[in-house]
Amino acid sequence: MKKFLERKYLEKLGKMNVAEILRVVGIAVVAIVIQFQIKYYLQSQKLFPEGVDQYFYEKKSFSNRNKINLPLDHRTVPDERIEWAEKFLKIPVWSRGYIKCGSPEAEIGCFELYRAAKVVEHWHKYSIKNKTNGLVFVNITNEPFPDRLSMLYHGFQIAAFSNRALYVDRNKFLPIILPDSIKHFEEILSFSDDFLKIPTDYQFASLEYEMRNPNLTFYGASYPQVLYTHHPIGSYLYENYGFHSAFYIGNFLFGTYNIPTNSSNINTINNQDNAFNNQIINENNIQSVRMNRKCVVETDFVVEGWKFNQELRFSHPSHFLKVLEQSGFNGDEVTIVTNSLDDNFTGFNDVQRINYAENGNDDYVCGLYSLISAKHTTFTLGSRLGFWASALLGGKSGFINSYVNIFANLTFSQQGSLFHMESPPDMREIYRTNTYFYSYNSNIKEGELYIKNLIW
Repeated sequence: MKKFLERKYLEKLGKMNVAEILRVVGIAVVAIVIQFQIKYYLQSQKLFPEGVDQYFYEKKSFSNRNKINLPLDHRTVPDERIEWAEKFLKIPVWSRGYIKCGSPEAEIGCFELYRAAKVVEHWHKYSIKNKTNGLVFVNITNEPFPDRLSMLYHGFQIAAFSNRALYVDRNKFLPIILPDSIKHFEEILSFSDDFLKIPTDYQFASLEYEMRNPNLTFYGASYPQVLYTHHPIGSYLYENYGFHSAFYIGNFLFGTYNIPTNSSNINTINNQDNAFNNQIINENNIQSVRMNRKCVVETDFVVEGWKFNQELRFSHPSHFLKVLEQSGFNGDEVTIVTNSLDDNFTGFNDVQRINYAENGNDDYVCGLYSLISAKHTTFTLGSRLGFWASALLGGKSGFINSYVNIFANLTFSQQGSLFHMESPPDMREIYRTNTYFYSYNSNIKEGELYIKNLIW
């Protein structure tokens, strides 16, 4: 029977013409190539970075020093200049989690801190003296407060890069008092009709901001670190702020140099037209706004439990305790700051709830500073409020991915603004890599730097 089948097969093969044989061989080759491509693609799509084990918490191991070699500039700077830079940028030196520049575990060098402060001060002075050309109008509409922080940050980056003035309705950020160099404009009906309108979707990082369109405006939010992928703005940010643009600029815009209390906790610096030797900021120039409660946690560890109200596939923050305990934490040493008003948080040391429906921005701001105040902060991946807490603190941060319930370290504090891990395409309450991250011919360098350094 075997010989009969072999003979029949050879007879059939002999009847095939050359074209048919080539077609069969071609199909086989294509199938093999596709298999290799699929294998290569799957190998390249890593859910976690290499050496993933080191990214998960062991309870008492929070040093980021051995995780990434940041290109620090170790040039020395006089102490008085460091103090000036910290005050001018409103760095949260009051936080128990703040690491002084130049210390072994610091993410920034003291020269870098001073350089960033001088770059910000240069634009700040030009704006106050009206020596800018054109303007950027950040049109705040109905965006949630954490996204407003990102929008103002983007407006500043564009304005400082191109020496434009920055306009916004300052009332939209109360109780935070913005620096005087951020100009107030409330009425928008005819103000921005002739402005170049910038889309904030996937095109945000590809547009050109030359002076042939001196006046720009945008509304709607994008993920916080999007302009690091823009050319040439991204290169400008890397050159002047390293990876810590959100740390320096964010604190200047909405940080606080003084410890947040219920008597004086949100400040800005008025009339900062001072210079070093003429640059030391007078304490009387720091304004404060009263809050209705204390905005500092008492525990060493604070976790943001962000509830995505329109997306049921994320775990509720009340489930975070189990994830934390698997990493060696005891709930009684953790404060959770959450926007969930109905979950039960039994097992945590303390709960601070963000009731923005009743208290508006005040609860957001208090929650932000509470997240900054502890020795170690962990935020919910995809939450912009949590990202900003990590970025403003500048060290010792981690995240909980509430879609797959994992808990991991960031390699450094400025990462995690874009949800980059596996998620369904209809998950629209978060900023996803597949929807918002685009690489163009012009921004290949900036895009590669972002993927290498600012994902996580």
